[in-house]
Amino acid sequence: MGIAGGYPISKEGPPSSGAALEYLARFCSRHRLYGQCSVALVAALYIPLLSGDSISLPVPKLALHYGPSSLSQKSSNLVKEYSDFLSRYMMLSSNVWGMRSLLSSTFFNGEVECNLVSAWLNPIFAVTNPLVQGEKPLTLAKVLGYRQPRLASLWLGAIVVGLANPTIRNIRIGLTATEFNAAAWTGTHQSFITVEPGSNDGQMIRREDECRLLFITACDGYTRPPIHPWKPFGETRLLDAELAVQQHAACRCHCLKYKTWNWNLANGETLEDSGISLMEIGGEFLTQKHKENYYPTQNGSHLFSQVASEAATRGIFGWLRSTGYPANEKPVYRHSWIDIESSDDDDVDINSDSGQEDGCQSSVSQWLSRVN
Repeated sequence: MGIAGGYPISKEGPPSSGAALEYLARFCSRHRLYGQCSVALVAALYIPLLSGDSISLPVPKLALHYGPSSLSQKSSNLVKEYSDFLSRYMMLSSNVWGMRSLLSSTFFNGEVECNLVSAWLNPIFAVTNPLVQGEKPLTLAKVLGYRQPRLASLWLGAIVVGLANPTIRNIRIGLTATEFNAAAWTGTHQSFITVEPGSNDGQMIRREDECRLLFITACDGYTRPPIHPWKPFGETRLLDAELAVQQHAACRCHCLKYKTWNWNLANGETLEDSGISLMEIGGEFLTQKHKENYYPTQNGSHLFSQVASEAATRGIFGWLRSTGYPANEKPVYRHSWIDIESSDDDDVDINSDSGQEDGCQSSVSQWLSRVN
């Protein structure tokens, strides 16, 4: 028994990957499933992310007439070309957190500071929320794909398997994901940490550059990158920064550059894989004919919410100042979005000895009363 045109079906085991791909190419050519095949491949990348959940797909409508198609050979070759990238697709799919982070990166903008996140995100969600609630997946795919064409196919796959809506909902409440390897593999940015540093005058350093140096130099308490991707605003006096930051502030060359990854083989050996060169996307994802205008239809009050900015500011400053704030940053840590001090201390002059003594005596008196 065999398949017309070549590859016999072996009784000893499954076909090779090359033979299986040939079968798939012929099947797609037979049923004219070229675009659907690409979508199915992207959707399959999310299977590890589903954690065993089932996927509901619409029943396909097969063509009734199987005549020759001018696109048959071209589309069949397109399916076969997947063989050159299957190992990369598998690598990306196995990185569950990385897949989630790529979807989150669509909403990221490295130019936006933490206190302006709401001004950036609110208009976006004013457009996407009605599409999610109105169950308009094709329009949603266009909007998200136009925002970041390199990841357009991933969003289409996420919509197919039902992950797009919960992902957008999580991003809206601040549950974003960052994974630097996945960002490097796709040539995208997910966090300000991976952006190249700027310059300084030797007296002050931008807080975003301070964060980068703290992480890159692996200072105590900063060996993990911040989970909040939005950069902090303002500057820090170099004299108030960590010693490692002071030592490297003038270098202006310390940044993260992706080099390679290693495959750990079953025999104990390691195989270095430098990946593939990122290819620039030719043309636009949406041509002028397909572009549409999308206007917010939700209540305008959502546009003025500051919840996202508050969470982003508290998060990144909590990471940056985990060991404490410099004295001259009192306006920052006293702000209501951060407010690390109790409101009871607002009336106490921190430079007044009498105020400190009165506070201490009051605390001692309360403690003694509880002991008795």
